[in-house]
Amino acid sequence: MKKQSSYLKMQKAKDTGITLIALVVTIIVLLILAGVTIGMATSNDGIIKRASNAADTYELAKEKEDEAIDSWTKKIDEVQSRQVKANVYSTSEAKKSGKTDAVVTIPDNCHIVEENGNKLDVIKDGVVIEDSNGNQWVWVPVSDSNPFKRRTDADGWTVEVDYDGKNPAIRDELTLTDADVTYTDNDKNYGINENTSKEIVTQINNEKASVAKYGGFYIGRYETGIVSGSDTTPRIKQGLEPYTGSTYNQIVRWQDAYRLAKSIGGIAGGTTYLCSSYAWDTAINFIQTNSSYTNYATSIDNMNENWYSREVKDASGNVIKPANTSQRLKTGLTTPKCNIYDMGGNVAEFTTELKPGTSESVVLRGCDFDSTDPAGCRWDGNVGNSNYYRGFRATLFL
Repeated sequence: MKKQSSYLKMQKAKDTGITLIALVVTIIVLLILAGVTIGMATSNDGIIKRASNAADTYELAKEKEDEAIDSWTKKIDEVQSRQVKANVYSTSEAKKSGKTDAVVTIPDNCHIVEENGNKLDVIKDGVVIEDSNGNQWVWVPVSDSNPFKRRTDADGWTVEVDYDGKNPAIRDELTLTDADVTYTDNDKNYGINENTSKEIVTQINNEKASVAKYGGFYIGRYETGIVSGSDTTPRIKQGLEPYTGSTYNQIVRWQDAYRLAKSIGGIAGGTTYLCSSYAWDTAINFIQTNSSYTNYATSIDNMNENWYSREVKDASGNVIKPANTSQRLKTGLTTPKCNIYDMGGNVAEFTTELKPGTSESVVLRGCDFDSTDPAGCRWDGNVGNSNYYRGFRATLFL
């Protein structure tokens, strides 16, 4: 084997040295790059910081989302808690459809006054609620068996016959904006005009939409009452003087009843109105269909209510008004029908029914303590009259 020359040995050493230098340089470059990379990653704007910030942002967003979900869940629970499922009294409709319950919506600032055991008997008793002002309302279910509609003499309900043999007190509120409607000067002087007619038509349409959505409406448990001459706030409570034109020297014409009923308000998510013909007739039909008072619209017989010819007894059976006596009673002293008092007697009640352009353009329902017409009766009167036997009842629609 030949020995390598000195030149070749030197050359080989040189080649080996260059390789080591390159390695060292490479390592140094890598270290520099690593340092730069680490610096960029760990700086305030670095990748790690950004990733950390992103994680924090995500957690914060998740917390807010969870809070929002909790909030809406609570609101949904609150709404659902106001939907009171109630036992339905046995009716042909319930039997036919197989329905076993109904839903009554209770406004947030109201509570149930009366319950039938652990379940509410919506049809038989009527669900009573009380608002934050102490006013009491009765739920009137609207269904196929008790539709939201007005009834007239065609249904056998009494309508006053004028001296000319006509029955004028039958105009549907929804026709008040028809082209044939006119107004006398007396109408206009006492608040019956085109704007009022438009308001009433809007009211009826709002009522129809409400019952379609909620399946019913509330009617004042009592005729609207008044506490004193110094407190003229309309109230729906037991034991008050009816709010009429002679009570504590108040003036209550149709326009005043219309205004006062709307002023009751104060119900969360609800609007109060002067009772319409639709609401009145639906409530009367509700009573007839679901109580022993099956002819409440057309008769005064066998009913403990304040008509002239009827004796009135209190809950204990004591006579508080003899027969053939004209005596107005305070609210809620007679016998309730499905928890509703005095739609047939005591004071006649203004409604939103009008027949403008005539000598007697307002329509009252039921009758008063000086007469004997039943709860379904319609009779007309002068819009400018305010007296001791004309009162009103309010309704509440959600």
